[in-house]
Amino acid sequence: MAYNNISSILRISGMSSGFETEAIVESLMRVERLKINKLEEQKTLLQWRQDSLLEVNNILRAFRDKYISALSPKIYMSSPSAYKVFDVSFEEPTSAVSITATANAMTGNHKILSISQLASSTDVASTGKVSNGEGLNASLQLKDLNLENPLFFEDDVITFEINGVEFTFRQTDTLQFFINYINASAANVKVTYSSLSDKLVISSKDTGSQTQFNIVNLKGNAFSAENSAFGISEGTYANGSDAKLNINGYDVIRSSNTFTIDGITYTLKDTTDKTIKFNVSQNIDAAVNNIKEFIADFNALVDTLNAKVGEKKYYDYKPLTKEQKEEMTEKEIELWTAKAKSGILRNDKNIVNALNRLRSMIYDKVAGVGKSLADIGLKTGSYTEKGKIFIDEKVLREALEKNPDVVAAVFTNASTSNDKTERYNNSGFAFRISTLFSEFIGLVNSNGADSQIRSFETRISKMEADLFVKENRYWIKFSQMEQALYKMQNQSLWISNQMFAL
Repeated sequence: MAYNNISSILRISGMSSGFETEAIVESLMRVERLKINKLEEQKTLLQWRQDSLLEVNNILRAFRDKYISALSPKIYMSSPSAYKVFDVSFEEPTSAVSITATANAMTGNHKILSISQLASSTDVASTGKVSNGEGLNASLQLKDLNLENPLFFEDDVITFEINGVEFTFRQTDTLQFFINYINASAANVKVTYSSLSDKLVISSKDTGSQTQFNIVNLKGNAFSAENSAFGISEGTYANGSDAKLNINGYDVIRSSNTFTIDGITYTLKDTTDKTIKFNVSQNIDAAVNNIKEFIADFNALVDTLNAKVGEKKYYDYKPLTKEQKEEMTEKEIELWTAKAKSGILRNDKNIVNALNRLRSMIYDKVAGVGKSLADIGLKTGSYTEKGKIFIDEKVLREALEKNPDVVAAVFTNASTSNDKTERYNNSGFAFRISTLFSEFIGLVNSNGADSQIRSFETRISKMEADLFVKENRYWIKFSQMEQALYKMQNQSLWISNQMFAL
């Protein structure tokens, strides 16, 4: 409100004095604005620096998410499976089973002598067709279903339990909702309806001879013992079976058709009495390629960080003021700003420290393993390479052939120690860099830059208000001077006229 009162004052510019009052006030205010411009410059530089650090954060996160996160989309370098890669080859093609080898697979020749039985779930189906016609429309409400034995409701609902989970459905619920709701519940069963067989089927989600489920009818006749609308009576059902096969002369019984033995994962698909021979062998090429891809991206990351701390700084280029921008073209502003931003992270101590630590990690041995990256063929080049890793493929292949567990441990060893030094010493390269990146990201996120920027904005806003008041004060003084000169000139003219009148 005070600003409005001040701005409403009549500004009289040089009517009596002949002064260029507006130019004089602008000149005075330009000097006053130098302080604000300085704060604006400091705020802009801080904002640019913070934006650049957040960009580095995003680069580190992207690398960590790609290679070190358990959700890595391609190569999970924190897992031994990236370094201990095994292939499975069959003597003859088979559709009865699929086999894959994990990082702990036992290499060599193996054979499945027979698959006599697959694991199955416990299930129960309608005793006959449930519809009174050509099948049920799942989108219809329960009350409108064309059932051979119609549903009847108590208090407008049907209620029952499956494995202790109670379900209540209204007349207006659809059959599809009925099915979906049960399937998504904690009852651990799956309900299906086939219009081809015109039967409802309830199956346990697990397989094996120990599976079972229990149905208790409570209200209505959905699963009543005498007149079940869906042709399934309440009771306990247990008719699942285990998978049975013989591997390398040993009888194997499993509750699931997918299981792992000695690092080899089997997925049974059919029974057979024909012997299935297969071989598990180490795939060194795949492991080497995984490491090469990881190191290539690591080197690109190191190049990016080195470019940030080594970027040339143009000390004569400062952030542009609003007035300066008004006198320049968009292209000129763009080119100037690029020079002003250049070197914003030059010699940044946190990035330099991170680069130095990355170089050290290559040669620091992993406790309990006694090896480092350098010992398995991954070393830095000359000083001018600034920490990039170079692979001696011959040494790496020999290490993978002789002891892939050691190679995996150098990368993947993990430690839960609360002691920072001990945790570092016991961790492999992947976890060491993950920890380093997390620390750097945490430093940037907690450096207080946002609060500093807000502080600058508050100070600038206050100074802008003060300048507004000061500018109007100048105008008041000049206006008062003009008014005084105007009165003086009028008085002088009156005296002069009186003298001529005499």
